[in-house]
Amino acid sequence: MRYNEFHKLKNRASISKRFQCQRASKGYGPIHIRVIANSSANSESPAPLAIASPLLDQSGCKRKNRRAAAIRKELDKEALRRCLEENSVLNNSLEECRKKLKSTQAMLSRSRQCQQKLILQKPSKQSSPNEEEVDPFKKLCESIDKVFSVHYPGKDPQTKAKILLEALSGGILFHGEGVALLQELKRLYVRDIFKDWKVLKAFDCSSIGAFKTSTVKALHSVLDDQKIGLFPSPSSIDRARGLLDKYTMSEIGCHRELTKYGEVYFMNFDKVIRLLLKATGLYEKAQRTRVSLSFTADGALLLSSRTHVSCGVKITDIDGLHPVTKKPLAIPSEENENEMVLNCMQSRELCAIMVMADAKDSKDLYEDVFKDFYEYSERLRMFGMPVQDGEPALHPFLVSHPQDMKSTQTVCKRGGNCKMKLFFFVTFVAVLSLI
Repeated sequence: MRYNEFHKLKNRASISKRFQCQRASKGYGPIHIRVIANSSANSESPAPLAIASPLLDQSGCKRKNRRAAAIRKELDKEALRRCLEENSVLNNSLEECRKKLKSTQAMLSRSRQCQQKLILQKPSKQSSPNEEEVDPFKKLCESIDKVFSVHYPGKDPQTKAKILLEALSGGILFHGEGVALLQELKRLYVRDIFKDWKVLKAFDCSSIGAFKTSTVKALHSVLDDQKIGLFPSPSSIDRARGLLDKYTMSEIGCHRELTKYGEVYFMNFDKVIRLLLKATGLYEKAQRTRVSLSFTADGALLLSSRTHVSCGVKITDIDGLHPVTKKPLAIPSEENENEMVLNCMQSRELCAIMVMADAKDSKDLYEDVFKDFYEYSERLRMFGMPVQDGEPALHPFLVSHPQDMKSTQTVCKRGGNCKMKLFFFVTFVAVLSLI
């Protein structure tokens, strides 16, 4: 290699170093110079060629990765910003659609209301007999009636119905399905008569020993031998009794006291009076004027060696109604319209027990235990009933005490048997004066 050629090559190397520095300042890798000799030996060999190959070193690669990461970050930020803008636009459009939907629904409801008003105001056209829809069941019944008129002319409706039931019970119609249907109807009819609460009422309202649990068991064993459920079971009657007790405690309420005479039950007097007035239709009248009530007490035998004494109230106002049948307690007389005739006044449905004592009937029992009962009746006569538990006040009542002679003598402590010797002639003289 000659000197001039070597000098040129040296200059080129210095130039390449400056170029590499510039590339390094911009983040690019260095350029390495390779000297390649001319392959032809005979020709005049020109200066060797310097070929530059861009090879990236490790430091340049890290800078490039950081720059690429920064660019990706900027792109991600731009994409997120665009997504947020599109989301806000979609939310605005959705809110506008909701508002339009609400307004449309309001307009639709108003239009429906207007249509209904127009339909109500529009006079109904009388449809012709041909346009009326015929009920298929009614058409079937008319057809059956026509067939019976053809085959059984001159028969009354009762006879026709009897023939139809005989055909059903004999299994001639509907492949014998009518027999099972009639048996089920019979069972439901008997079960409706002997409901559990009706049997319970028979227990409570019958005399001692007249209706017992053994009676229900006998009905099951004798009359319901096929066990198809004609009568209620004793357990269902006990459940009905428990429900009745809970209802009584919630609607009326009572408390028990153990006295030296025996066990005594006291009802809530005010609730008993108010419920009895509501049942007989006299509650509104009691708020305006006087209503007739009767308070009485009497004793009876529970067993041969055991007695009980009860105090109660009865409605005696002629303006009242029977609690069950809703019939008037008094009706105008046929002979004189100004006179009233008692219609169903002698009914136990008009009575209510207020005190019940499992004790022996005596004067001390009336004085110690039943004293509150008679004082309460006197307060009703004098002052009426005050406002209580949201119920209105009631006017003073017309109170009477239609008791038997023994009860009257016991309360007044006057009269009695000759052996008592105390105030015996008071009652005797009063009776003589009346004669």
